[in-house]
Amino acid sequence: MKNWTIEEMEIRNFKGIRRLHLRPEQNNFYFGDNGSGKSSIVDAYFWCLFGYDARGNHERSFKVEPNLEVLPKARRRDLEVKVKIKFASEDNIEFEIERVMQENWERQEGSKAFQRAAPDYTYKINKQPVKKGVFDRTIEEKIGPLETVQLLSNPLHFAEHLHWKDRRRLLMQVIDTPTISELAADVGEPELSGKVDELESFIENSQKTMRKLDKEIDDIVNKLEVVAIEEKFGDISKLEEKKEELKEELKELQRQSGSSTAELEKKRAEIKKDWIRKINEQVAEKNQELNELRNKISNLKRDKREFETTLNRLEDKKEELVKQYKEVESKKVDNCGFCGQPLPDDMKEKARSKRSEHLKEIQQEGNKVINQLKTAKKELAKVSKQLETEKEKEEELQDKIAELQNKEEGYKELEEYQKISKEIEELEEGQENFEEEITELEEELEEVREKIAEHKVATKNLSKKKELEEELESKQEHYEQLAYMVDKATQAAERKYRLLEERANNLLDKSTVKLFEEKQNGNKKETCKIYGSCGSEFEKNLNNSDRIRIGVEIINILAEEFGLRVPIWVDNAEAITEVVETDSQLFYLAVVNEDKFNPSDARELQIVRTNNNHLYVVNQ
Repeated sequence: MKNWTIEEMEIRNFKGIRRLHLRPEQNNFYFGDNGSGKSSIVDAYFWCLFGYDARGNHERSFKVEPNLEVLPKARRRDLEVKVKIKFASEDNIEFEIERVMQENWERQEGSKAFQRAAPDYTYKINKQPVKKGVFDRTIEEKIGPLETVQLLSNPLHFAEHLHWKDRRRLLMQVIDTPTISELAADVGEPELSGKVDELESFIENSQKTMRKLDKEIDDIVNKLEVVAIEEKFGDISKLEEKKEELKEELKELQRQSGSSTAELEKKRAEIKKDWIRKINEQVAEKNQELNELRNKISNLKRDKREFETTLNRLEDKKEELVKQYKEVESKKVDNCGFCGQPLPDDMKEKARSKRSEHLKEIQQEGNKVINQLKTAKKELAKVSKQLETEKEKEEELQDKIAELQNKEEGYKELEEYQKISKEIEELEEGQENFEEEITELEEELEEVREKIAEHKVATKNLSKKKELEEELESKQEHYEQLAYMVDKATQAAERKYRLLEERANNLLDKSTVKLFEEKQNGNKKETCKIYGSCGSEFEKNLNNSDRIRIGVEIINILAEEFGLRVPIWVDNAEAITEVVETDSQLFYLAVVNEDKFNPSDARELQIVRTNNNHLYVVNQ
């Protein structure tokens, strides 16, 4: 068992951490507000080892360096992101690794400004510079691949990030699988063959063979049943003669039943067609009249609108003349229109005469407009009356068209049509007797055909009777043997399911695991579900404290299987009230809660400023 712990860890300029130097113990508690850099410590650990963060994201998909905007421009150009970790094992082997990312800035062509370029990376093992390939291989050889370290570092990785098939595969590696001989002895059948993981395929293949045998047995039984037909029917020539007689009789009946009805149906269809044609012609004629009438109505509506427009214009002109007349009549002519002084008598007389002439002109124009109004009203009344008359004609035509359309099925009232329909009805009544006779003849003919076919099969199989009986006995014996073995194999599989779950759960103290569940048809299907001691499923209703405890317990089991222990990082550990039992180094990361942690009460305390937030590091 190789148990790696962190002796020292140095972080510089990684995400929100400016500088942090840790000397962890076996159990370590890191407290801080959100954004204080707790999770960044875990990401820095994984970045140093693999170039990924704790969630498996490659460094190209997340920001390794801090926010450059908060740094002075001079410091941005020489910024160095560095993580160094010193590991130690129980057998006093020390192992130090270092990953550094150096920022590069290049001067833009034709400008004094600097532009950020691709960074440079350097790698060290035990203080010696190495190439990236050597660095990666050394990490994998000494500590393990990324997937294994994630599995043994994060208590929630197994249950939350792995597919259930991968979880099941890992647990099955840990469990002692029952042997086939052990299962065979349990079910009282020492002759079960194959491997434990082949039981299901053995059952499935055997059931498929049994279904095939069942069908073959039915076929043999049917062949044996028809062997005796030879004695039952005797001379086949009589059956052949009866078959030919029945075929001729059947043809005659079918000819008689179909000829007369077809001719009458044809005549009746012609009557219907002729009637509908005449109706359609009348409807077309009326539709033409209707279209002509609608054109006339359209013209009358246009004339009506023109007369209404003329009336409105004349009424407006009449009102304008009346208004003009009153204005002229009320206008004073005895005084000067400019200075207001009274006019001389001769000028007054002249002005009054001019006003009289103007009024007379307005009156004449008004009389003319009144006469035009009378004429226009008469014409409008005439057009309106004519329009109403034409609309009534339109309604009458529409009613006539609708009446004609309703007469499309009037052919049914024609005397000739009714006469032919009655003849067809009488023929159909008589035809029912023909059809009954035809059905009886067809059934009798089919029976004769079947007897002839059976006779031929019986003659063919008579010589094979003994061979068929021996084959039947052999297949029935094979079927019974398979049925017995399938029953025992099913019992062994059920026993295997129970033993595997028992052995898996014997390894667990704080949880239970379900490796199989029953389908609707009663068969089992593989699964991998984890439940807390309260019965709640891990992925649904389990609280965070229990999830972490169960996760650490599973890490302990897998660590024994892999022969490897690495530091365990417990993020969001606020719900943990006591240290979880494990031989691995533990790091608890939690938000500061004064009810559970007071910095002034800590025995050994480091305070680190990261992005203006405090991170409290407590070693126990």
